[in-house]
Amino acid sequence: MNPGVYELPAGSRVRDAVQSAGGLSPEASATGINLASLLWDGQLVFVPSDTSSATPSGRSNPLSITLEPGSSQGAPTDAISTGIININTAALEELDKLPDIGPAIAQRIIDYRTLNGPFKTIDEIMNVKGIGQVTFDKIKSMISTGP
Repeated sequence: MNPGVYELPAGSRVRDAVQSAGGLSPEASATGINLASLLWDGQLVFVPSDTSSATPSGRSNPLSITLEPGSSQGAPTDAISTGIININTAALEELDKLPDIGPAIAQRIIDYRTLNGPFKTIDEIMNVKGIGQVTFDKIKSMISTGP
């Protein structure tokens, strides 16, 4: 409802930022936004509208986050702010947005990292059944393994 810069305590989540801004406007769409994601200092949270195809860079009044001094929050971990999907933390819905990755393969990615630990490099995603070189070449510029 009220885009702007908000100061929140360390450990705050995207849902806390949205609530601080007065909640979602009637035209806002929270689809694809991980409201449980931890925030970090200076983060831009983009909430698209159902009726526009605007991008975060096209917003004139973004919702920015300032955490309290001394926060130990790290760098971006999800696609909300960077456009890059962290394959070590992304939810199924985020992974499903990648080219040639449907819900079944997205679940395999989650299962793989649960069993084997976090991916150390992005090319390790090819160890997941259903992801070969062709798919990797399509998604490699859209994924990361962390900050």
